Amino acid sequence: MRSTDFSIEINFKKDISNKIIKLQKEIIKKYGIGKYSPDRPHITLYVNSTDHQNKIKDILNKILKKYNKFSIKFDGIHAFINDPIFLSTTLVYKIKKTKILSKIQKEIFDNISPLRNNNLETWLFKMNPNMPKKNKEMIRKYGYPYGPEDWIFHTSIISLPNGIKKNEFKKLFNNISKSYNIKTSIRINNIILHTKTKTKSGKLKTKTPKCDFDSTVMLYLLSRYDPCNYRCLYCFFY
Repeated sequence: MRSTDFSIEINFKKDISNKIIKLQKEIIKKYGIGKYSPDRPHITLYVNSTDHQNKIKDILNKILKKYNKFSIKFDGIHAFINDPIFLSTTLVYKIKKTKILSKIQKEIFDNISPLRNNNLETWLFKMNPNMPKKNKEMIRKYGYPYGPEDWIFHTSIISLPNGIKKNEFKKLFNNISKSYNIKTSIRINNIILHTKTKTKSGKLKTKTPKCDFDSTVMLYLLSRYDPCNYRCLYCFFY
């Protein structure tokens, strides 16, 4: 069975996504591109690799059907210093941690994590052979450096290049907090499953349903680990 890398995420409305992408471009223009600058801003709830993508689709559908529509709220600018994955400082918009968001994520971890394979784990240790002890423990438990116990909900802006001076970083952080802070709530109302697979002939096979892409929870299934490469396959409304 073909291994598939996937990520369960919350997407944004275009006006918010465009604001984040505009900020990314300004930072890249001034400091050079970092190790990570997502071209589709999102909030990750879970990420891993699996040999059981159909089971994951069914489990996620059952989990989300138990919940009513809910909202998320931006909670200021935050920075992950010494990001253990990208070995850099990652600027993010922090998302307020709520009971319903935490509960949904914990169900996802508890029910989907056991279906993972070791592909993402291998990739993580390749990215950072000297992963901190606490992150190693989380990888052994969940297959990822963080678990629901210590997860900080966020949407990444950019991972800054190594070597940026402290005074420059402080100036950039304060400027973003003042000029690019986002203060809004977003209503979440559906799930989308993205996938990308190759046929026996080597051609790319994709399928995309008609679906409202604003304010959604998404399950991205990829043929290899690439956070900017995805296709939509299923849409579940709840």
